[in-house]
This record gives sequence, C-alpha cells and structure tokens, in this order.
Amino acid sequence: VAVPIHLEYKDADTKLIYAQCTKKNKQTSNEIDKMDITGSEEVPGCELAITDAEGNTILSWTSGGADSVKISENEIAGYRNLKASFDEKGNLHINGLLHDKEYTLTETRPASGYVTAESICYMLRQNISADGTVSPVTAIRNKDGVFVVQSDDKVIMKDDMTKIRLIKLDKKTGQGLHGAKFEVSDEDGNVVTTFISTEDGVDITGLLTVGQTYTFTEISAPEGYQIAKPVKYTVKDTAEIQNVSVTDKRVPTITPPVPQTGGNIPVFPIA
Repeated sequence: VAVPIHLEYKDADTKLIYAQCTKKNKQTSNEIDKMDITGSEEVPGCELAITDAEGNTILSWTSGGADSVKISENEIAGYRNLKASFDEKGNLHINGLLHDKEYTLTETRPASGYVTAESICYMLRQNISADGTVSPVTAIRNKDGVFVVQSDDKVIMKDDMTKIRLIKLDKKTGQGLHGAKFEVSDEDGNVVTTFISTEDGVDITGLLTVGQTYTFTEISAPEGYQIAKPVKYTVKDTAEIQNVSVTDKRVPTITPPVPQTGGNIPVFPIA
C-alpha cells in the first residue's frame, strides 16, 4: 500500500529537502470458529488441521484445547513468526499465514456426539478502503470453485450431531410399539441413556459417538410381548437419521384342552 508524503519548499535558499517515512508491516490475522450446527456455541474436542495447497500441514489443534496447537513452520515457504492462540470463547486466532494463498481447514476427528464437517478451502485477502485503511478478510471457496469474499477474517466450521432413532416393532405386524424400556450401553458396558419406546420411535441426538458400537438392551417389554435379544449398532459418520429396529414377539397363547363330551354311555344291568 502506498504511503502519501507531502513535500514543500522551506525557502528559496534550501536546495535539499529530506523526508523520512516509516512503513510497518502487520501480520495477517485469521480466526477459526468451531461451532455446533446452530452456531450458538463453540464445540470443544474436535481435532482440526490447516493445510496448504500442496497438502503440507501448517497447524493442527484440538478445539478448546489451549495447549494443543502444533505449528509446522516452513521458512522456505515464507512463514515468519507464525502464531496461534485461543480467545475466551474458545476461538483460534492465527497470525502470519500468507495472503492470496489457498488453505484448507479439515476436521480430522469430530467431538463425541458430532459428525465430521466438510472441509473448507479459503484464502486470506486484504480489503483496502477509500481512505487507504487495510483490513484482513477471508475468501471462502464455494461448491462451484469460486472464492467468495467475506466481511471479516473468520472461517466458521459447523458440526452436526449424530442422530439415532430406535424403532420398536411388532414382529408379526410391523407396527410400532410403545412401553418397552431400553438401556443403551457403550463398548465398555457403561449405560449411556435409558428410555421408553413410543409407536413413532425414540430419537437419540448428540449422545452417541461416530465409529463406536453400542448395545440396545430391552429391559422390559410391553404387556403381552416377549423381551427381545440385545441389538448392537455401530454409529456411522453421517448427519442423517440412522434407524435401529428391535422386534418383539407376542407371548404365546396357551389354549386349555377342551373336555370331551358325548360317546357311548355304559348300560348297567338291573339286578
């Protein structure tokens, strides 16, 4: 950015006029926010990384982890004094990334109860106002491959939650059943949640971890039904609803024997 300098004659006898100008370079700034799908709160426990266009990892960290940032500076690539720190809200602030260079924010592992978000490709740009003021902004690449300039230097990545729906069914009719009590336990046998089934199913949102296998155990069955065997399910990395179905058989009906009637009546002689 050009620096304006004003020069004027001191007097008719002064042949040389000296002017001194100091120009200071300010590091680029970039804020990374890891939010839930509503954008209302920061999500801790997500493992994240920023890579350059060549796939080199520049930074990696765990959201909310003040001491988790690992910086891989590359002096040959032009990085100088790359710095990163968290603010009081848990957002990561990075200083020293190169402007007009592509970076990719990737979630390498989601937090418990969340699914992996899509990676975000972005660039740091400079917005120069009419008065010459320079402010940092980001340009986010959309699905069409076009970089869209934002109004600030933030990159916001949002995570959706895991969604599991337990459906309790009559084995013969396929109808939903209410009144069955269930426990959901993790791989270590710890009970994560309990609930009572409904005809429309029960949604378990944000409690189960991607890649983990859980056991759905029926503790008590609806009246007139047998308790089903436990069902195991491994949570997939998707924001779509994942259905887990458990079927119950009716308690067998025992028909009492019908007493026999009729037949030959014995005749006894009269003495």
